[in-house]
Amino acid sequence: MQSAFEFCVTGAALSLYEFAIQEADRHKWLVSERHGRDCGLPAYSEWWRSHWREFCRYRRIEHLRGDRRWREYEDDAYGRYYDAVISGDPLVTAILDRVAVGWENLQFACWVQEWGMPRDRVLEILEVVNINTAARMDPKV
Repeated sequence: MQSAFEFCVTGAALSLYEFAIQEADRHKWLVSERHGRDCGLPAYSEWWRSHWREFCRYRRIEHLRGDRRWREYEDDAYGRYYDAVISGDPLVTAILDRVAVGWENLQFACWVQEWGMPRDRVLEILEVVNINTAARMDPKV
C-alpha cells in the first residue's frame, strides 16, 4: 500500500480495502496486547463487524472533501466539496458532519422539515454523498 507521503506527492488513489486490512491488523494487535496473547481471527473479524461501516462513511467524506482519493469511490466525486468546505459553506459542512456521525437519509428528511432547510440543495448534496452505497459496501473479507 502507498504511504501517506507517496499519496500526497502523486495524488494516486488509495485502496479502501488495503487500508481497512491495515486498520483491522492494528486492532488485532491492540486486542492481543491487551489480553497478553494472540487473539487472531476473532479480533480481526471484530474490527470488520464493528468498524467497517463507519470506516467507509469516513473515507467517503475524505474523498468528497478532496482529502484523500479512494479507488473504490467514483473519480468524479473526488474533491467535489473541496471548495465548499474551504469557503466554509455551512450546509455542506453540516451535512458532511452529520454523515460522519452516522445520520441516515430519514434523519436528513426530518432535519429538512423541522429546521426549514433548503430541501432541493440538501437532496442534491445527499445524492453526491450517497450514504447508502458508501456505508453498505461489501467488506470482501
